[in-house]
Amino acid sequence: AEKKASARRSAAMEKLKNAQATLSEKTAALGDATAATWDSAKADVIAASKRVEAAYDDLVADKS
Repeated sequence: AEKKASARRSAAMEKLKNAQATLSEKTAALGDATAATWDSAKADVIAASKRVEAAYDDLVADKS
């Protein structure tokens, strides 16, 4: 049971790290956005931010 919990925590942490990396990339891309691409770039940042939040919530919810 301990190994299973540890594996779940590791997977959740990996998911969080990946989500944070994506958010960082999308945020950096805002600097290159033009008026024509701004709305799309902004939507990408919002979606990436929500993925970070969900990944964090999953991580802290796993208390086992």
